[in-house]
Amino acid sequence: MKKKYVIIFSAITIIILFIILMTSTRSKSFSLEEYCSEKNCTVEEVLNGIVEEEIFFGNINTAEDARKAAEYIWNKWYGPVIIFNKPYHVYYDELNQVWLVQGTYPILLIEGDPYIVIRKTDGKVLFYGKGKL
Repeated sequence: MKKKYVIIFSAITIIILFIILMTSTRSKSFSLEEYCSEKNCTVEEVLNGIVEEEIFFGNINTAEDARKAAEYIWNKWYGPVIIFNKPYHVYYDELNQVWLVQGTYPILLIEGDPYIVIRKTDGKVLFYGKGKL
């Protein structure tokens, strides 16, 4: 009987840890210069915004705000499949004051991970796409 309770407790603990992992939003630093070299763009292009539709969210001061803005945009552009892109990874470039949010696609989907760059000061969406960093 004790074994049954240990298994149930272990399963519940694993589920809770999984939920925390999937919903936590932490910010890490990144370099926009290095990022642009991977994406074949220039820092100036990104900072000036190279998206067709101008979208502003207002000040984006926290990693959680950046995640919410990215999730809203991805849901609009890619549809409700965005729910399968968790966990989201949020990065901040202090020098250029931009947020990078990247989702994670399941391995079986070949489209690549969605990413978005958002300016901190006004929440303008500057750059987005799909693929690996």
